[in-house]
Amino acid sequence: MLIRKLCSLCLVGGFILISACGATPPEEEVAPEPAKTNVVMIIVDDLNDWVGAMGGHPDTKTPNMDRLADEGTLFMNAHATAALCGPSRASVMT
Repeated sequence: MLIRKLCSLCLVGGFILISACGATPPEEEVAPEPAKTNVVMIIVDDLNDWVGAMGGHPDTKTPNMDRLADEGTLFMNAHATAALCGPSRASVMT
């Protein structure tokens, strides 16, 4: 009789142990990451206003530049840091 109770107790305890080991902890709610802003900065040496997005020459075909300008922000009042291309380029790289 004692052996039967002991076996039953071990069997029930084993089932409880197995079911507890298989349980997964509750998942924590993860806050969604904020959308990252895409930034494309195009720097060109000796660029004139012939690019289509800047109201340039009618024969100039720049569909990708035009699409980027239409979907984003276009700075129409940009200035160079120096009158010569070498120092101006160096100031952008540093």
